Amino acid sequence: MRYILHFLFLSILIYGCTPKIEKASGIKSNNAQLSPSQLDTIQAVLQGAPNGAQLSIALLKDGQVNFTGLQREADTLKFVNNTDKLFEIGSISKTFTTALLSYYVAQGNIQLDTPIKDLLPVQLNQSKLNGKEITLKHLANHTSGLPRLPTNLNPFWHLKNPYEPYGKTELYEYLEKKMKIKTEPGKTYAYSNLGMALLGHILTLKMNNSYDEMVQEIICQPNDMFDTRMDVSNSKQEFVQGLNTGGEPTPAWNLNIHEAAGGLKSNARDMAKYIQLQLKDDSFHATNHVSTVNINDESGVGLGWHYRRLNSSTVWAHTGGTGGFTTCVCFDKSKQKGSIVLSNISPFSKQSAEVNKLCFRLLRGL
Repeated sequence: MRYILHFLFLSILIYGCTPKIEKASGIKSNNAQLSPSQLDTIQAVLQGAPNGAQLSIALLKDGQVNFTGLQREADTLKFVNNTDKLFEIGSISKTFTTALLSYYVAQGNIQLDTPIKDLLPVQLNQSKLNGKEITLKHLANHTSGLPRLPTNLNPFWHLKNPYEPYGKTELYEYLEKKMKIKTEPGKTYAYSNLGMALLGHILTLKMNNSYDEMVQEIICQPNDMFDTRMDVSNSKQEFVQGLNTGGEPTPAWNLNIHEAAGGLKSNARDMAKYIQLQLKDDSFHATNHVSTVNINDESGVGLGWHYRRLNSSTVWAHTGGTGGFTTCVCFDKSKQKGSIVLSNISPFSKQSAEVNKLCFRLLRGL
């Protein structure tokens, strides 16, 4: 999972020759709604990507949604209908986790300022620093002082599926024997997959329910998001093959106990519905769009979501990256617009940053 990228609106670098764009059979007419500049931007991203790379795009403006899909095949870019195809969304899952938190807070089931030591069945090696206890809020806005990953998880031991061997036993061993707080809770922003994983795990304990079931009951089912879930092995929708930096197939990631930090799969259709929820002010999702910590003068974090202030607007966003997928979503509530880009491009490739830039550029052009 990738650290949320600061919003970069730089020129897209061009590598090698530019493949032509051809229309594949069965393309929907709404692809014609893309402007020449949008097509040029998309083309620049895929031109350096390996054959088999796909982009599934959704653009939202004033309640309308436009879906577009493209794939690089035999060095040619073709329009494809991949609106319903499934991608790993990686760390965008964190915004689902904080949405669950805000829902349960609104329902009175839990409180943001509850110390995590009171919600776990093990005694923590360290739960406070300078008299400040780690709370649920600190986990949700990356100010817990916890490291990015637990020190007893080495992703280099299992490069193709780094989180799979790490379960509850390993997490509890870390919490009891190795847990160290780097900075005073609530004071300093430091992105932590561990913190978000711990938040999701605490919610499963508190609500006596699995993470996936909570996501289904609270977020997906009420909003007809039928294809977003952890396990898509029984889904009727096709799961896109993730690609490594060499363009070869790479296994889907099993996040195990880190599921709440990056384990969900989804498609452009469901994510468009999800962003439409974020554009509203009358739901528990809106709670997460209030600044809780500043990163610098222009950017900060609400709960889960990161933001950057641009002139009179505030753009909220999150990126995601797993072994074979790079994804990005961003939206501007004041202008009622949003952008979604899902890809099967490796987050470790040079094109990964271009996927994220594309998402913000498409938003700016709406």
